[in-house]
Amino acid sequence: MTIITRIALLLCIASCGLAAQSFNSKPSMFIDSAHSIALKGVIQDQELVSNSSSHAVIKSIIQDQFRYSVGQLNGYEGVADLNRIEIEILEVRAQSGGKFLARYSAKLIIAWPKDASQPASIDLILPSGIDYRSLLEFFYTYNKPECRALESHDVVFGNFWYYYRPNNSDCSLDTDPNPEYANRVPMTLSLSDENTTGKFPEYEKVWEDKRLIATAIFGKFDAKNSTNSDAGVRAYRFMYQSLLNFFGNPVSNSVGPDDIVGVDTPEISLEFNSELGIVEVHLLLVAQISSPSAEFVTTYNRLTRKSDFIAYSGHSGLGGNIRALARMGQFEPNQYQIFLINGCDTFAYVDHSLRDAHAAANPQFGPYKCFAATHLRHQ
Repeated sequence: MTIITRIALLLCIASCGLAAQSFNSKPSMFIDSAHSIALKGVIQDQELVSNSSSHAVIKSIIQDQFRYSVGQLNGYEGVADLNRIEIEILEVRAQSGGKFLARYSAKLIIAWPKDASQPASIDLILPSGIDYRSLLEFFYTYNKPECRALESHDVVFGNFWYYYRPNNSDCSLDTDPNPEYANRVPMTLSLSDENTTGKFPEYEKVWEDKRLIATAIFGKFDAKNSTNSDAGVRAYRFMYQSLLNFFGNPVSNSVGPDDIVGVDTPEISLEFNSELGIVEVHLLLVAQISSPSAEFVTTYNRLTRKSDFIAYSGHSGLGGNIRALARMGQFEPNQYQIFLINGCDTFAYVDHSLRDAHAAANPQFGPYKCFAATHLRHQ
């Protein structure tokens, strides 16, 4: 096991307590996962009522509808990449009352657990309307324990799509959705051509200068918790101790002998000797990535300019934390970097921001060379 793989494994262990291109063209991503396989989901000739005849507006409505697939697919321990849904508007017809009936087809990429059987099809059960009133009626009709995840808590209108589980055996949506509130949308599934085998990062590149620089960010479980009892803080402390246990005494350590690792030490820098060279590790503790302090942004931007390995472990924030992190950082030419993003449903939320930022810093390389992010989904 390489040193960088060991660090990545420690990060995953520490955080486990925390709760497009055309399909007919060259894949826009390549996927090789220890726990998931990519499936292609195809939806054909469905209907949707809209207040607008604009194709752009209708596509936006359909994309909002598919947000509810996150909760449903989580029930199967799967998740769709919401940033790469392909939608084709087949027809728009005027209806009475200023409404429009749109026919559409769609394609999705879905991460599916390798150890689970792969069905030939799934019926997605989505809200029949996406306007505020329709979604509110959908929420009040189906926001009940039998149609939610067992671990659901603090469920409100704005996060119901995440806890939504229409395929629960005792949820009436699975067998008899009310067409006034919900549509049954059949989706066929097949293996995606984005799957690869035996692929992994070019670990040797991070050692070309005989120094590995790793930056690991931990998010609090409860942003308002200012004690070391917070689960995210405990993971941060666990990572610090695990580094000492694995590498031994550091050559340098920003934590003093009388310091208590935790909320009072939100930034830690360590340096170790290893058989391959110097290992420099920076640990950062943050309350919430989507609303970071100016100090955190400055520190993160400085560290991303030189880090070989960058990791985040914590809440996805329903996508807000993942997207915010992807838009931070400053990158240097010819700096090979590996990202490990370990949050809930990360696959659904990661877009091409990291790839595009690296491509801008390295215009001599194509987009496939510049996409160096590892996406993990954590239930």
